Amino acid sequence: MAHGITIVPRNSLAGGEEFLPLEGCAAATVLPNLLQYPVALFGSLRAGMVVVNVNPLYTARELQRQLADSGAAEIVLLSSPMVGPATCW
Repeated sequence: MAHGITIVPRNSLAGGEEFLPLEGCAAATVLPNLLQYPVALFGSLRAGMVVVNVNPLYTARELQRQLADSGAAEIVLLSSPMVGPATCW
């Protein structure tokens, strides 16, 4: 995907098995103030998920702590060549 929103199951980043998000699970949204943010927000809410907003400028340590505290099962991030690759995961 060249532009848009990428939804990544959190445990697939650690080499675990992929799974479908369940209603009531938390979705960490790592997006700046762009038009894609409300799309991801309302899509997650429509799916019955809990939205956890994550600052895209967090360091890896801050991000790790917020993901551990929230128990997010899914991470929504921007995949755009203008922003650059998401290398902190």
